[in-house]
Amino acid sequence: MPHLCYQLKIVSAFDNRIYRVLEIDGSRTFADLSDAILDAFQFDHSHLYMFSRIRKPYDPNGIYHPMSDGDILADEVRLQDVKPVVRNKYLYLYDFGDEWMFYITVTGIRETDREIPVTTLQSQGDLCQYPDWEEDEFSEEEDGLSHENGDLVITVEDEADDVVTERLMNIPALLQQMWIRLVEKDLHMAGDEEINILNRLEAAGLVDVDETEDHLYLKVKWGKKNWNEYGISNHLGRRCTLENTLLSLAEIYGVIEQDLFYGVFCNNSTEPLCSETEFAEVTERLGRWNFWTIMELDDGTTYFSTFCNGIAEEILQKRKEFPVKWYCVFEDSVRDVLASGNWKQAFPVYGRICSHLIFECGWNPETAGELLEELLKCVAMGMTEQEYFKWICDSFEENGIYLTKQMKKLFRELRSEFPSAALRGYTWGEYEKNRKDGYHQLTLFEEESPFG
Repeated sequence: MPHLCYQLKIVSAFDNRIYRVLEIDGSRTFADLSDAILDAFQFDHSHLYMFSRIRKPYDPNGIYHPMSDGDILADEVRLQDVKPVVRNKYLYLYDFGDEWMFYITVTGIRETDREIPVTTLQSQGDLCQYPDWEEDEFSEEEDGLSHENGDLVITVEDEADDVVTERLMNIPALLQQMWIRLVEKDLHMAGDEEINILNRLEAAGLVDVDETEDHLYLKVKWGKKNWNEYGISNHLGRRCTLENTLLSLAEIYGVIEQDLFYGVFCNNSTEPLCSETEFAEVTERLGRWNFWTIMELDDGTTYFSTFCNGIAEEILQKRKEFPVKWYCVFEDSVRDVLASGNWKQAFPVYGRICSHLIFECGWNPETAGELLEELLKCVAMGMTEQEYFKWICDSFEENGIYLTKQMKKLFRELRSEFPSAALRGYTWGEYEKNRKDGYHQLTLFEEESPFG
């Protein structure tokens, strides 16, 4: 019986220039894969770990270290049991304290007539699992509780406890969570989304942000108390899940009526339902801190929108052209990802395109991310396929990039498979298949179709 051999690219989540390419037999377990990754990066094997197929840290459906409390254990699951395919991407999180994270991409699969040993095919860059603690301790004495991590420098500045308390209680849970990470010196990297949160913390008077071309300097305001004495840790996880779910839904729908949002949220939440009073308080606070904008039209309808007013108004016009009766309700697997805040990972086509642009085309992650965000706007705004590809061709031509057949295929899949704000969260593929216009076959239960 032939063996399946997997080629995997393991990339540091904190620096994509650092990676290893491994070859491993499909009969090996995820515990064997963990050992192989740790050996390849010259880490010790003394901490817990987990794998997530939806790239969610501490995923409840993840595959965990044999000595952990996880339901699915790494020494009981073989690689071939999860049926990986090329371009599948997973998360490997090692050490639940320091939280080393790696992205694993399946780059090749081949058959062999016998089991092959684990082999490191390529290696670039190094990671230091344990920095020079003596040097770090000296730096903290000299710099007054400073923490430097590459291009990131975090220092702590004294502030009156009553001032810190007042400011903390006035901000959303996601900002409170970020402040705790800064106090704990646990900000490993700062992407665009985190920069936005840091800027909001600066507006709240809890952080001073100084971003230069080479460094990001953060001065965190903190009193004499331990951070968990400020009263923000109560149900923090639940409150962050609530805010993440609301923000994920708002970003998918693009524009949603304020008086419909609570019902839509109840249909899509995996958490125990919150009261309408709590819901109103949370949405008001997210709006006040510019996580979304609030629009009021001439007819008196109030909308929450994650787009600027111009795009939001264009989406509302498109909804008249493509009438959909109600907002999309998502399956449980999607809802779990919404609650994590990384909602785009719930739609595999997004990851496939991102991986292709980075690993196959050699784009840097920032450029790939910027293009994808613009493409998602095109999908959200209801561009026809012709308009969509004209935008892509014009954009590529301006930047001297050649549009390959594979890219064109993936971009067509993105338009077909990714939710559109113009369709209230349904995809163009669903709409084209089920719309009622005399040219397409009607669904079996026509009265239940949102496209009637």
